[in-house]
Amino acid sequence: MSSRFRVASKYKNTVGTDDKRDNWFLDVTASSYGDDNPLAASAKWIAVSWNSASAGPVAFLPLNSPSKVKDPPFLQGHSKRVTTLDFDPFDDNRLATGSEDNTICVWNIPNEGLTQTTTNPSANLRGHSNKVTTLKWHGSASGVIATGSTDKTVRVWDVASSSEKYNVSLSGMLFSLDWNYNSSLIVATTSDKKIAVIDPRQQKIVSEAASHEGAKPSFVTWLGNSNRFCTTGFSKMRERQLFIWDSTNVTKPVRTSTIDSSTGVVVPLFDQDTNQLYLSGKGDTTVRVYEVSDNDVTVGSAPTPSKGIQKGVTRVPKRALNIMGCEINRLLRATDNEIIPCNFVVPRKSHRDFADDLFPASASTTAALTADQWFSGTDKDPILQSLNPATSGAPISSQIRTDAEQPWSSSSSSASSSSNNSSSAASSSSPSTAASTTSQQSTAQPTVNLGWGGQKKEEPKAAEYYTPKK
Repeated sequence: MSSRFRVASKYKNTVGTDDKRDNWFLDVTASSYGDDNPLAASAKWIAVSWNSASAGPVAFLPLNSPSKVKDPPFLQGHSKRVTTLDFDPFDDNRLATGSEDNTICVWNIPNEGLTQTTTNPSANLRGHSNKVTTLKWHGSASGVIATGSTDKTVRVWDVASSSEKYNVSLSGMLFSLDWNYNSSLIVATTSDKKIAVIDPRQQKIVSEAASHEGAKPSFVTWLGNSNRFCTTGFSKMRERQLFIWDSTNVTKPVRTSTIDSSTGVVVPLFDQDTNQLYLSGKGDTTVRVYEVSDNDVTVGSAPTPSKGIQKGVTRVPKRALNIMGCEINRLLRATDNEIIPCNFVVPRKSHRDFADDLFPASASTTAALTADQWFSGTDKDPILQSLNPATSGAPISSQIRTDAEQPWSSSSSSASSSSNNSSSAASSSSPSTAASTTSQQSTAQPTVNLGWGGQKKEEPKAAEYYTPKK
């Protein structure tokens, strides 16, 4: 594995840093049991497996409203601890949770969020004979989910009918699984130190091979629109490892690398749009970034130090990022008492225009297939959409921030202090006063035709556009 860029990368100057404390979620007691990852995020919500004496509570927090979390309402449909959770890629309000009680619950959350604890999931999937350890929504078809369990099976479900469609037996207990790009195949890691590529509709193992030799859990993620996937795990000497595999020939990995020596399991998070692989594990205080190309894996940037020892990590969907601020990714890190956003930004001198070189078309919330179409044998790639706010009709002005105001800038603290004082003053003002101020600001600038069905203010300096995240 190369430690330097062999070809100039658009993302080589990416700066990763924890966001300002004002944008943290405080007093969050995420579960720290075993090797489970207690976090998941959609473009609207954060789901947190809560550390509680009661059975399986999951807190639901609004992504864009960081604050102290006091007595949150819970999703509480399991009789034992929640071990895995994942948001539907086509519905920001739908969450699946797996548990030690052998079941999977699917939850449909109101647009306004939870106002009280709920115990009634919209679907309850029963069939596993032992605890559910991993689950993942289908990436192209709506209402399809794959689950793995310590009963040594991978099962695929039709959520609409709450029925099991396919069942594949493996030789070991399931640690992790993921779909390939068009979700025609599943790759899984198991407790007998193997990886397996599965065709779920044929209910058979396509290929399998020996993997990491360590006894601790290994994790897997498919590397976007390619035949490759990566695994993280341990050697016999407890060294943490990264392996890259070719799914067409799993005799041995095509790339291997030793990350470091530590005891925490490493969670791999891959971004198809940038080909960046983020590695961070339990007990870590850093995030490592790699860039994956056809022929190599390179170190994308220096490890990003973070505050606090980590319990879990997840990646925020692209649709929720500060696109006009050139934020290419955001991770959420659960520590002892907080959820901390870790922002990855490519510095640019100007943020007036959409950076189409940094943001290719990305996964949309429109499913390419129905569940029945996929069950009948049809495969399609995910439907993509532009991230350009002008194209999507989203306001550009509220997303632009200057380099000086980026979280990684040395001057951001003074800007933060100023914005906090302004925010306090605004919150103490009456609604009518705030509305009047907004009206005056909006009428102070002429409008021009955007060409996408709306109008916007004529562009002043970028610094006048930045609105801090609330």
